[in-house]
Amino acid sequence: MLRPCLNKGSRFELLKRESLISDVNYNKGSIKILFVYPNFYKVAISSLAWQFVYFQLNSIEFISCHRAVWDFSDPLVSLETGQHWSKYDMIAFHFSYELDYLNFIDILKLNNIPLLAKDRDDNFPIIFAGGIAISLFPDILLDFVDFVVAGEVEIFLQNLKSIFDIQGNISKFEFIEAISQKDNIYSKFSKEKKFKVNKKMDLIPFSPIITSMSYFKSNLLIEIGRGCPSFCFFCAASYLKKYPIFIRKNKIIELLENLDLRKVEKIGLLASSLGFYPDLKEILEYILSLHKTVSLSSLRPEIVDEELCYLIDKHNMFTITFAPETGSQEDRYKLNKKFDDEKLFHALELINRLTGVKKIRYYFMIGFGFSDEENKIIRFLEKSKKYFDKSISVSINPFIPKKKTPFENNPFADVKVLKKQYQKLRKELSKLNINYSFESIKKAKIQYELSNFKDSIYKYTE
Repeated sequence: MLRPCLNKGSRFELLKRESLISDVNYNKGSIKILFVYPNFYKVAISSLAWQFVYFQLNSIEFISCHRAVWDFSDPLVSLETGQHWSKYDMIAFHFSYELDYLNFIDILKLNNIPLLAKDRDDNFPIIFAGGIAISLFPDILLDFVDFVVAGEVEIFLQNLKSIFDIQGNISKFEFIEAISQKDNIYSKFSKEKKFKVNKKMDLIPFSPIITSMSYFKSNLLIEIGRGCPSFCFFCAASYLKKYPIFIRKNKIIELLENLDLRKVEKIGLLASSLGFYPDLKEILEYILSLHKTVSLSSLRPEIVDEELCYLIDKHNMFTITFAPETGSQEDRYKLNKKFDDEKLFHALELINRLTGVKKIRYYFMIGFGFSDEENKIIRFLEKSKKYFDKSISVSINPFIPKKKTPFENNPFADVKVLKKQYQKLRKELSKLNINYSFESIKKAKIQYELSNFKDSIYKYTE
């Protein structure tokens, strides 16, 4: 396993580069939580979810929440104060990606923390986990943590406050037992329960910390919607939340009016289904009035028209992203992915003619079991170049079946077949002068195992 290069002096340099755009008081409460992102700082600080949960935990009057990352895990210490993990009441781990479970195991080992929850007595902090990866498959870490938080953070925050409001100062065992009876909490004490989702977004997730060290350099990230109405068979976004929820433009405007935007270079609008957001053009117009520009997550081709192209150009967007997933419209429809080639090529023609966009980025997956997957992608890209004459880049990943989707019982593709597909794609993409990146097949196979089989993690505990 790759271990981080520890630079003891750089924690202070990272903090110097950070700017708060909303107040965070992390030293006020009596309950101390160390909130760990088990990956490098650059990955952690780029996570909207990690930043927003940190902000919300510190909004609770009895909690002081500090951050920690894999870079500074030998020993594991707070980014804010350098305080050792043993001084905290709770250690929370956030998982956006299944591969970070391995870093979690590494952190426990580095700090001589018993791997199994049953082997940790009252002298150890409560250890729990949350995040999108663990929400799909809570069972994977139940032997290693005291409890798992699945689903939306707003529900967990309500549960957390209700316990301390009612019971006040309680023991470690009493807290774990009490929280385990709440919605979306899984532990050895929890009974079988229905997965609960919010029907509205009372809180607007945003990134309170701006830094040039993020992958989204000095960007303010805002989540403007959750869920997706598409119900693509391979994607969990629709199945974790059965109906999409969007934050209306007046709420986003109100948020922006109350943030310090002086050091914000760009505003990133994020949603599982950004293409369905009803007020997108109005929000783009408003942000222009603030003399700021926007970056967008992937678009749906049918929303691209002359008016949107005008706004794309005004925002000086360099790259536009689409996610066709396969090179064939017929295959796409078998995945319940309603993404039409004709509409996509029309969108490319408009973007090429009416904007200063320099690059189109595509996301594809292979390994669904369709015939001739790689050649269909090549033909799709050849046709794309007829409508967009600038740069095209592609990201290609093996399909990883995930829990809570209709494809959860699908097998992982044959590794030998995937390698041959990669080889063919590299050769043909180079001929087309298309930049490409490929997800590691080895890592994808590990991710598949950690996403679907509880005992798979034990091979990494030795």
